[in-house]
Amino acid sequence: MGIIYEINDITKEYPSRNITANKGINLQIHEGEIIALLGPNGAGKSTLIKQMMGLIKPTSGSIRLFGEDIQENSAFITENVAYYAQDPHAITSLRVWESVYFSCRLKGLTKSTSLEETDRLLKLIGLEAFRKDYIKNLSGGQKRLISVALTLTGDPSVMIFDEPTNELDPVKRKKVWDIITEKNREGATIILVTHNVLEAEQVVDRVAIINEGRLVALDGIKQLKHRIDQRMRLDLSASDQAVANQLYTLMLERDPERVTDHKIRFLIQKEDVVNVVKKLMGLGERFDFDFSLVPPTLEDVYLRLEGGEPQRDSIGLKA
Repeated sequence: MGIIYEINDITKEYPSRNITANKGINLQIHEGEIIALLGPNGAGKSTLIKQMMGLIKPTSGSIRLFGEDIQENSAFITENVAYYAQDPHAITSLRVWESVYFSCRLKGLTKSTSLEETDRLLKLIGLEAFRKDYIKNLSGGQKRLISVALTLTGDPSVMIFDEPTNELDPVKRKKVWDIITEKNREGATIILVTHNVLEAEQVVDRVAIINEGRLVALDGIKQLKHRIDQRMRLDLSASDQAVANQLYTLMLERDPERVTDHKIRFLIQKEDVVNVVKKLMGLGERFDFDFSLVPPTLEDVYLRLEGGEPQRDSIGLKA
């Protein structure tokens, strides 16, 4: 596959705030893939995206799009890349249909084609009934759907989505993911910034994990999972919070994760599964809880790598 974006040793500093948002990031994005940028708040993901869109300039390093240096030819970006922003500030004074229609016109579509595309996209995102409403009066979730529609106008070959499913209910989130995957099947290259690791796992080809301005992992999901595939994830669900607190205390030296008030989680080596289950069966005589064992997910990989490689190889129980 061809290379769409080539990011070479990108560093972005903000001297006035004594912040280095990106630290020597190297990344290639391939034609036709869906790649997700994952990382905690403040990791440097959005800063990197803004540099890829030419909205801010890197302190050092270079970014090429289809081989073109975007600092020398910023217009090349708008011709080839659509960007989903988290908040459509520029269009809030327009009606819903106007925002889509004028976006189509700006992309070079004819008047008749723009009208057809407006109808098609409003139907696709389920906002036909709101076509005459002003965007400023819509809910946060509806505004995000409008941003999705605007990203799709002109049928761009590269699309960047920054947290596209925030503030959406489960039905609308699925709709957005379905739209994104369909555009990818049609040939578009998709770049995602998201915190929803579980949902991202269902659609992405590769994952780039960024933390403290650095790229700490880059690979396919299967390859990333392989790093911890000798472990199983164990979830303990207690009958009430008091029991969960007691279990958490018993597991404290094994660094359990507190998922909810009633649920804790940790990873164990596969060869330790039998001993751990025996241990849990013994605890079951004292406490009311359920447990389940599942293979590691992308979320497990993310949680272990977002702060760099873990210090211990095992965080399971010992019999």
